[in-house]
Amino acid sequence: CHRSDCKGVQLTQQHHSLSPPGTQSTCRKRKRNMSEHSAKRQRVGPSEEDEEDVTNGILETPRANSMLRRGQTTLVSADSQSQTSGRSSPSKQMDALELSDFKWNRQLSIDNPEIPDELYEFLTEMSSCNSGIGIISQSLKAELKERSKTDRSFRTFQDFMFADPNIRDAIGYTPLIDEVEQIVNEARECQQYSHPEASWNGSVHFPLLHRAIYGPRRQQKLVGVMNWQEYLKKNTVPKMVDYTFYIDPSADTPAPAHAIMQLRKILPCSVINHTDYRPLRDRPMAVTVETKRRHVSLEAAELQTGTWHSAHWEFLSRRLEKTGGTFDKLSFLPGILVQGHDWSFVVTTREEVLYNNKVT
Repeated sequence: CHRSDCKGVQLTQQHHSLSPPGTQSTCRKRKRNMSEHSAKRQRVGPSEEDEEDVTNGILETPRANSMLRRGQTTLVSADSQSQTSGRSSPSKQMDALELSDFKWNRQLSIDNPEIPDELYEFLTEMSSCNSGIGIISQSLKAELKERSKTDRSFRTFQDFMFADPNIRDAIGYTPLIDEVEQIVNEARECQQYSHPEASWNGSVHFPLLHRAIYGPRRQQKLVGVMNWQEYLKKNTVPKMVDYTFYIDPSADTPAPAHAIMQLRKILPCSVINHTDYRPLRDRPMAVTVETKRRHVSLEAAELQTGTWHSAHWEFLSRRLEKTGGTFDKLSFLPGILVQGHDWSFVVTTREEVLYNNKVT
């Protein structure tokens, strides 16, 4: 996504049951249930028990009354026909998947000859960024050099890390040094005093993502969302994600926005995504971000991301089936897993889930 048309929004986690979308009355009932449940669950912050529930992704929902069968797609979940299986741990759900037709590849590498060319090019660019090549605007070089005289933590910056402002600023906002220091200090506080996931999200993860997408603009209001059972495969437990980046279809020309408006007229609940979260009703989602506090297994995050992406693939598949289109120009869906200081890039394809090495 270009900076001009890619936006972000936080999706906080809630527990509620949803029926498959179908009629307008179904949509109204779902929204009413969500509102009632949210009111019952309001509190200042989540307890450790609540966080454990979210980590395990325990949700009991009715099975969709109609499902289309296709070729193998990314799916990260377990059998939910019974209460016992629905409450199984993430590791048990993943073990069950190994007995099915779904494949796992935890290591995403440019050395893998099977990855699509588009993904190879993307990973190559990410590797350069991870090495620090051209990630800082040249306009900050003098200030960093001056600060290095009194703070040795600023002495690690090398010349190859700086880029021409016209080139660097074209791909996104460069945070001010004081902004970065504030986030680093908040992260240090969260780590040292073992803050819960909500603190990491509010003090570290969201401010960092917000500056990367919006720059210095004010923050947006945040509410909860989850994916629909309608777009999940049989026996799949619905999951939620913390954040998503979306595309603004009216950023460049009015044509995409007009096409989306026409498509919404025939889609369930008149939304363009696999969730009925109203602010995203006409904004296609592009990247998902799932977060966890430190020292919590990432298995639950992997399940949440994989299941969310599975529903996304299903939604897209149904559209292409009706229009006769193909996935030739969409070889993967990107995602991010965050655990404290550690950030991992994840992509899902139609066949498997691939995980990259974490970046700290």
